[in-house]
Amino acid sequence: MYVLGLIVTTAIGFPSALGTEAGWPWLVSIVVIPVVVSCIALPFCPESPRYLYIENNDEHHAAEALVWFRGTSKIQDEMEEMHVEIDHMKGLRKVSVWGLFTDPYLRKISILTAVPMLVHQFCGFHCVTFYSTSIFESVGLRQLYSVYATMGVWCCYFASLFISMFLVDRLGRRTLLLISQCGMIVALILFVIFACVTESGVEGTQYGSAACLPFFIVCFALGSAAIPWILPGEMFPQEAHSSAASFIASVSWASAILTTFLFPIVEHAAKQYTFLIFAGLVILGTVHVAWKLPETKGKTIDEIQTSLHGERLIIEHAPHE
Repeated sequence: MYVLGLIVTTAIGFPSALGTEAGWPWLVSIVVIPVVVSCIALPFCPESPRYLYIENNDEHHAAEALVWFRGTSKIQDEMEEMHVEIDHMKGLRKVSVWGLFTDPYLRKISILTAVPMLVHQFCGFHCVTFYSTSIFESVGLRQLYSVYATMGVWCCYFASLFISMFLVDRLGRRTLLLISQCGMIVALILFVIFACVTESGVEGTQYGSAACLPFFIVCFALGSAAIPWILPGEMFPQEAHSSAASFIASVSWASAILTTFLFPIVEHAAKQYTFLIFAGLVILGTVHVAWKLPETKGKTIDEIQTSLHGERLIIEHAPHE
């Protein structure tokens, strides 16, 4: 849905649509529509059944919400699963965000899950997202062709995400992540090479630079786009899930803000060589993933924690505030 939004907004930003001086106020105002729809729809949507049962111990309303979501009254199996989870969590204290760093084991998992997310953000994806049209123009494409090329990038992204959905449970998280990151490294280095050759005056090589961006997006979509969001839910113990989700989200958006605002400054000074910086950061992250990250495909939480800890982990006194 995120990528579909990119495709729609790029399409309505074409000069033949709203990408004009007269049309830009309407282009900016369109973002109000999904917000209004959400504000109208959310009051009619029940609360999460897991939140009601596990967090609030409200079995009755949790069952009602589950019936609403499933469209059937046959919810006994799911209710029993949540009941078993509640029994498992009895005696365990919720881990705070601070607790993720004070406990050595949880700190280890925090680093393992944070590195792929940092690669996700510092690989240059958001810079391509926000500045793709200007990047295409900088390598010699005309403005209109640059807009069309940007649309092609998002269409490649959209198609690649569907491929990733089928591969992630076949190849595994670690393997697919390594393939994705190695592909991004190749794409970034080739982009710089083609851009340098174009700058030296060789005709036609600007199209090589333009082709590297869709290639980069395809590689990003195959693994690095989604897997960093999957890993925390699979690697952290249940009592740390909420804090882990907050931590990973904070890492993601703080990194996104940093790269988005620094890119124009660095790009002005380093020009096309900026993408070598991104390539270097991805190389560091790839080495860490290859060296430290275990495979989580087809494993239970206990099995994953056993592989991380060396023995079956039971947190008797989880750190808390």
